[in-house]
Amino acid sequence: MIGTPLARAEAKAYLNGKEFYANPYPRPYYTEQDNVPGILLNAGLNMLVFKVANETREWKGSIRFTDVTGQPLKGVRVALDPDAKD
Repeated sequence: MIGTPLARAEAKAYLNGKEFYANPYPRPYYTEQDNVPGILLNAGLNMLVFKVANETREWKGSIRFTDVTGQPLKGVRVALDPDAKD
């Protein structure tokens, strides 16, 4: 799997408690700025934390997970509360 985090400002991303991305410098927001190959998801629940810090102006950030061919991952569900019932 490839993670594509990007942010207008300084940013860090963690998956299951392990940092997999860090950008310490502010910069403009453009899609597809960084690719992080080799990210593996666990079966079942995975916890993603994406921190964006900006001292001035608006902030933007996004993460896109794809397979090795660049296609969106199938079967991924996003939940703000992993204990919530469907």
